Amino acid sequence: MKTILSLFLAMSGFLGCVHQGTGVHSARVEPEFASIRKAVLGVGDVIEVRIFDEPELSGSRQIGADGSIRMPLIGFLPMTGRTSEEAAHLIALEYQKKYLRDPDVSVLIQQSNSRKVYLLGEVKSPGPYVYEENMTLIGAIAKAGGTTAQSASNRACVTRSDAGKSIRFTAKVSDMGRGEAPDIPILPGDIIFVPQSIF
Repeated sequence: MKTILSLFLAMSGFLGCVHQGTGVHSARVEPEFASIRKAVLGVGDVIEVRIFDEPELSGSRQIGADGSIRMPLIGFLPMTGRTSEEAAHLIALEYQKKYLRDPDVSVLIQQSNSRKVYLLGEVKSPGPYVYEENMTLIGAIAKAGGTTAQSASNRACVTRSDAGKSIRFTAKVSDMGRGEAPDIPILPGDIIFVPQSIF
């Protein structure tokens, strides 16, 4: 119910975004918009743990219902609520206690099953999509099959919630596709609305 209400409120905001015909150009807002918050890990997410020069300890792990993953030698470690950088730091600390000297650990989110992005409006397959690491606006729209022939893709609207606040801006998707504007990083929970052309 909460998700449905959020989408309804977002749709109301999109109408204002479309009719006003205003919004900050994506090239100007990208650094600020992308740094609002980082994706955190949740139950069901699949991560890849890479430990330099330790292939036996590296590999893909899925975060279990208890919010943890099981690592060789050190056992279960809590992952939910952490960023990939924080998860890597925790794993490195645990291995450093007994087994490795200054381990070089990195964590990549392979599949964020706990987080989704929402594609609405004039895309070929609207709906929720699983967030992937380093997802961009163009990549998210591609997952939905691209825009329709009736779309006004240069007036796409992206909404992101952070600390109870809603941040919304217009993105020029057509220009991005032609390389005339920079692509924009997408985060879990983002809502992307592509309006219909009025012509």
